Amino acid sequence: MRRASTPGQGWFDDLARLWWVRLPALLGRVSTLLTGLASDGAYLRAWPAAAALAPIGCLLFGLLAGWTHFSSSYIALSYTNSLLLMALLTVFSGLGGGLGVWLMAGYIVGDFLLFGHGEYMGAPQAQILARLALPIAYLLLGKLVVLAPVVSRGLRLQLLAWLRVSGMAGTIVHAGAQGGLQAALVWVWVQAAPTLIRPIYTWRGGAPTSEAMEPLQRSGLVLIILALLMGIARVVIERLPAAQRAAAAARRDLQQAMAGRRALQTPRLPVWLAAALRSAFATYLLAGLMVTFLEVALFFGLTLAGQLLRGLVATRLAPLSRLMARVPIVLRLAAGGLVSFALASLLVPLAWNGSQQTFFPIMIPTATSMVVFALLMPAAPPAPAGITAETHP
Repeated sequence: MRRASTPGQGWFDDLARLWWVRLPALLGRVSTLLTGLASDGAYLRAWPAAAALAPIGCLLFGLLAGWTHFSSSYIALSYTNSLLLMALLTVFSGLGGGLGVWLMAGYIVGDFLLFGHGEYMGAPQAQILARLALPIAYLLLGKLVVLAPVVSRGLRLQLLAWLRVSGMAGTIVHAGAQGGLQAALVWVWVQAAPTLIRPIYTWRGGAPTSEAMEPLQRSGLVLIILALLMGIARVVIERLPAAQRAAAAARRDLQQAMAGRRALQTPRLPVWLAAALRSAFATYLLAGLMVTFLEVALFFGLTLAGQLLRGLVATRLAPLSRLMARVPIVLRLAAGGLVSFALASLLVPLAWNGSQQTFFPIMIPTATSMVVFALLMPAAPPAPAGITAETHP
């Protein structure tokens, strides 16, 4: 028999359902991926007050963070200026990517509408370019507060799917794996962010300030340790019996809310056009690595070759594509990372000289690593004739 709830408890339940079921289901009309991201952390519904209020707190905190950047300096153009801000973002999102979604949403609103980018730049062109660079910073933030907790959880579940360990031993194993994977992803982010964030400075005609780079370069280990601890804490909490029941109930509620709904279907583009669009997006996202138009063109060309190769493997080398699909993603990521590191160790010294003021030597192994991952993670092979892929709401 279901226990009667007090009026206040019922209000919390309804609000928690809004954040963890209704809104993710609504986002599913755009993309099922957004549903998965926004619902990550629904185990918090075991504590209705926390599940109801935590997203609101994250949304408001993100708004404040975007508005102020936790700095009184008008040249503090990004979150990388404040180690405290990045630490709090890492902690709050560490319990689930759903919280990170609302952190990111609040930050975008506060940063884009309230911070006043470009106000001190008189030239209209500089102000326009400053705005065009902001989505790069937002996508980079999303990798920290949304993708790091979600991807690490997915990798951990796939990696340990074969391990039948329960009880305290299972909690220890899963907590260690979650913490290690989450810390590894944040380590990658810490290494990449100082370079990738550059366009919000360089596109307005300036240069990245030392204050924007030093927090990560000197104290980035703090974020890695926090990610490790939050990954461990997440598993300890979500494996509590009440949290497991709440997560299962949230999955059922989400499936019911999405029953009969389909995500918007984008037009099926020719393979070459889809590859070109993805390559253009990758070039835009990694614009901090490039200085000249020649570097942009070369990077786009290498990325396009990798995208086309990925599709070619799926269509012309379907057995290889199916073989790769059987290998756990964690192992493929590790193999791709090792090969990419070897390529970088070989190519960077050949292309680098001490007088260069460009990231061109780094850009080449970055693009070639995309080709490596195109082989390790090819597109799914087409279904045989007469068989359609099963769709899920």
